[in-house]
Amino acid sequence: MQFRKDNAAWLEEFTLFRTLVDAHDGNTCWPSWQEEYREYTSAIKAVSKGALKAKFEEQQTFWAFVQWVAWSQWGDIKALADKKAVALMGDLPFGVSRYSADVWAHPELFDLKWSCGAPPKPTSKETYSSRSGDRTGACLTTMGSACKRKLQMVETTSSIHHEIISLLPIDHVLGFFRVYAFPWIPERNGEFIDLTKETGEEIDRGGPAALQTA
Repeated sequence: MQFRKDNAAWLEEFTLFRTLVDAHDGNTCWPSWQEEYREYTSAIKAVSKGALKAKFEEQQTFWAFVQWVAWSQWGDIKALADKKAVALMGDLPFGVSRYSADVWAHPELFDLKWSCGAPPKPTSKETYSSRSGDRTGACLTTMGSACKRKLQMVETTSSIHHEIISLLPIDHVLGFFRVYAFPWIPERNGEFIDLTKETGEEIDRGGPAALQTA
């Protein structure tokens, strides 16, 4: 399939991730997967040698086909929209889900000890969450040597978007400039959601859930 060859840079990672999600009963929380599947390179080795090799390859082909169908349909819609002088508007998110193929395949690009969120809402003080910010579950990115790879990923994503849509606005532009970092991962959100007002105030004074501006 030519589509699979042309998009191998991202499609192979995605199809393997999606296949492993199926193998774990739809669970996208890859840190809880079998150990050999928690990292992209080790997962490649595991599926290439295991007894389920043929099944995994078949599933990857299926998910590549699904992506091709979606791509083809979007292409048809884009062609029709262009013919009628209608601009299709897409979306550029400001964050990447921790439990996504991107983070699973390239953990070196992200700070997995912290989680991304929104700062407190000064006009809403009824709950601990509104006073201490919202936890989106998205990842913070790292800097340094990983920058080049991140820019390549952004360039690839932008190129893909522009082939099927006309406009690419930034979703929640403030998200790029006003981000909070929470010192815990999403799996621990339950420890902080139902805090009492007194406990929340104690944490706000510097407890384990103290926030840090990213």
